[in-house]
Amino acid sequence: MTLNRRILAILLAHVATLSLLTACSLHYQAKPKEEQNFIEKALSDFDAEAFGKDKSYAVVSIIADPQIRQTQGERSLAGMFNAFKKDAGYTQDSSTVLTKTVPVVFKELKRAETFSLLSEKRVLSSADYQQLESDTPRVLWVTQSVAPGYKYFSGNKKLAELARALNVDGVLVLSLQYGFAPSGTTVNGVVSIGSRYAMTTIGVRAVDREGNTVWKTTARGISQELEDQSAVAESINFTKLEPHLVGTTRDATRNLLNDLKEKVGMAAQKEKVGA
Repeated sequence: MTLNRRILAILLAHVATLSLLTACSLHYQAKPKEEQNFIEKALSDFDAEAFGKDKSYAVVSIIADPQIRQTQGERSLAGMFNAFKKDAGYTQDSSTVLTKTVPVVFKELKRAETFSLLSEKRVLSSADYQQLESDTPRVLWVTQSVAPGYKYFSGNKKLAELARALNVDGVLVLSLQYGFAPSGTTVNGVVSIGSRYAMTTIGVRAVDREGNTVWKTTARGISQELEDQSAVAESINFTKLEPHLVGTTRDATRNLLNDLKEKVGMAAQKEKVGA
């Protein structure tokens, strides 16, 4: 491929990615009469009684966005030229990072104070787990990556069935998104000056033995400015980024658990006051 054709390919990919990100940015604003119901529905995704030191959970699905993506900020012409490099660009397959971060997520989940965690080995070796048919791991029209050894289950009926089969109070479905963002500014659309941040967003959906969603939320981990990334042009060196994504995944999981602990504590305090 000639240089001109390569440049055109990069530009077209740049436009296509922007279109995809724009299309995926879905927002909903409740109308005045809907606001109370909308808020109540959002709050109903957490049930404090489903958690406690005597409650047990099992992770049954772990999926991730198939690409490490630039999550925010403008893209400059210099960044697109920098993306020609083998180890740099705006997106890269996330499978290696997913494999590296699954143990990190489990290490943090085992420290949870609001539930005990069934071991990964017991889940994956379970005959019931192995026999249950997997669903297609698709979010909107994007097929997600599934962590090695795992399956994806979307419906609460299957998840409740797994909770009963594994003899736990509920099961967890985890989703991960790895990315980076420039911290500087773009000058005339030509060059971006500044550093980078690594970030991981983790989502969780917890379903109990009756098929009820008892916890659904997201949390994010964001690194400090990355000193090992070029200060000019915002496309990134993915080889250097990966270790930072391991750290942001750990932080995101910790933030997730801290949020749960806070919610459980607030519910207990509210119940105590009302007693």
